[in-house]
Amino acid sequence: MKYPVAIAAFGALLIGIAAAFSLNGPVAEAQANTPPTVVSVVTSNTLNGTTDNYPGGSVTPMAGGTKTIYLNGIVEDLDGASMITNVRGVFYRSGVGSGSACAATGIDCFVRPTCGLYAGATAYQKVYSCEIDISYYADSTDASGRYPSENWVAHVEVTDGTDTAQDSSLTKEMSSILSLVVPGNINFGNHSIGDVTTAGNNVEVSISQSGNVNADVEISMPSGLACASGSIPRSNFKWSLSDVGFGSGSANALTGSPVDTNLDVAYGTDVAPAPSKTLYFNVSIPDSIGGSCTGMTTISAISH
Repeated sequence: MKYPVAIAAFGALLIGIAAAFSLNGPVAEAQANTPPTVVSVVTSNTLNGTTDNYPGGSVTPMAGGTKTIYLNGIVEDLDGASMITNVRGVFYRSGVGSGSACAATGIDCFVRPTCGLYAGATAYQKVYSCEIDISYYADSTDASGRYPSENWVAHVEVTDGTDTAQDSSLTKEMSSILSLVVPGNINFGNHSIGDVTTAGNNVEVSISQSGNVNADVEISMPSGLACASGSIPRSNFKWSLSDVGFGSGSANALTGSPVDTNLDVAYGTDVAPAPSKTLYFNVSIPDSIGGSCTGMTTISAISH
């Protein structure tokens, strides 16, 4: 009766020894991750361009359109280039409260969440290229701009899935562009001898923003209009900022020299990228003319 009991005890002992032996075996140590680094940053006009195309420090938007630039350069990871998982590019105005974490707008923050990645010169490097599309109404920071004490920051950050590195050392200015869209002609249509226009039939001229400068316009008329028979003197034309007729006290006579209208066309925004204002033109038709009449009125953009 005692013999089987001894066998069971011996078996239990062997199992216990085996378990203890396995717990005392060698344990592999985890290798520490080497954070990636941003090696270089340039602002370029081309994908993967290596030359800074804005060495003077200013980027000029395209009037009424979109200008594309690229944040280009090299990123590196000493654990191997394959460890690099993403590069993010941001071009933002330095006064933006959230800095490089800003939300993308058309005014003060342009974000490329995922930039293009390409093979680098070594096994540890990759080339990146971040396309940045700049709107024409982006905040200007040059000496005559909306924010002259600020600049624009080219921010690049690289991650390997574990660590992130960033570089915000490259700065540029955003140039001011004074640009308005003005109709090519002012057409008063058909009128009879002695007609005097009113608020009901004057000519409305809409002038809209296509730059990043708060703008006014100057207007002038070098001379009157020449007609097939006779002419309409300059003094028979008036302009105004409100919808009134020729005889209104707020209607102003056109002059040979430029006059600031104080039209005040505002800065563009994401909600209203091309705000506009209206000028109103009136005419008094003399008794001694006939046929079509043509002439020139000059409308020029100036800073407000």
